[in-house]
Amino acid sequence: LPADAMDQNPAVAVTRAADAPQSALSRRFTSHTRRALLRLWLGLIGFGPSVRRSLDVLVTGIGLLCLLPLFALVALFIRLDSKGPIFFAQERIGEGGRRFRMWKFRTMVVNADALKDELARKHAAAVDGVRFKLVRDPRVTSVGRVLRKFSIDELPQLFNVLRGDMTMIGPRTPVWREVPRYNN
Repeated sequence: LPADAMDQNPAVAVTRAADAPQSALSRRFTSHTRRALLRLWLGLIGFGPSVRRSLDVLVTGIGLLCLLPLFALVALFIRLDSKGPIFFAQERIGEGGRRFRMWKFRTMVVNADALKDELARKHAAAVDGVRFKLVRDPRVTSVGRVLRKFSIDELPQLFNVLRGDMTMIGPRTPVWREVPRYNN
């Protein structure tokens, strides 16, 4: 919002009337600054995809090094909780319609895809047009619930970012079966 519009908003006026102290850092780190940093990350300031790719590689490389102990711990918990692989790979559609394998920590039982059709018939309301979501999906393992709650299951996607299949900031990559059901 522009400054004059914020002055006209009673909620903002009440907040300002309280004269809550601001640190020097919060005054400098305005929404304008945050937007400028986001534009830099997205490569919208004229440098194009090379800046975004460089930042992706730098941030992802450092992140993966720092997260390796967590990866090992999660792998151990998955192995102790259920039989099957530690990672789950799913074919997704990337930029320009290019297919790639997206990696996640496995949070469901091994035969989850085979059970999906049966569950979709039983719970037709869980299909929101394109995607199938159940609140308490019986295919999710006990460790999987925790991993999903904190989005830890998504961390192996950093390998996809490092490979260039995905970017740190961008839209959700669709499953290839969902694409024909999307409206233009």
